[in-house]
Amino acid sequence: MASRQEIETALDEGRLKLRQPDGKLWQVRRNGATQTWKTRPGEFRIPVKTGYASYGSITNHNFNIDDLVIT
Repeated sequence: MASRQEIETALDEGRLKLRQPDGKLWQVRRNGATQTWKTRPGEFRIPVKTGYASYGSITNHNFNIDDLVIT
């Protein structure tokens, strides 16, 4: 289980990968600043991009999925 700080460090160093259904690993890149809230200190949202046109977010709800790999 990775913390938000570990995810952000891996993103900034280019070590975060997303496992595709066919087994290939795609690099996940940051696509903006991390968003946090004062009223909800445990929540965060990190916009990311994979490949040429795939966008998404790593949030406090989905950052622990098995398809994210820190290398």
